[in-house]
Amino acid sequence: MEDIRKTIENTWDNRELLKEDKVQNGIRKVIDLLDIGQCF
Repeated sequence: MEDIRKTIENTWDNRELLKEDKVQNGIRKVIDLLDIGQCF
């Protein structure tokens, strides 16, 4: 999960990264975990 956290933090600073599939998949994974009540 630490890699997803770093990816999201880097994306916060550089919004151009939102175009990358890796970033989009990471964000979706976090949202899915939050939807089922889990934290990362």
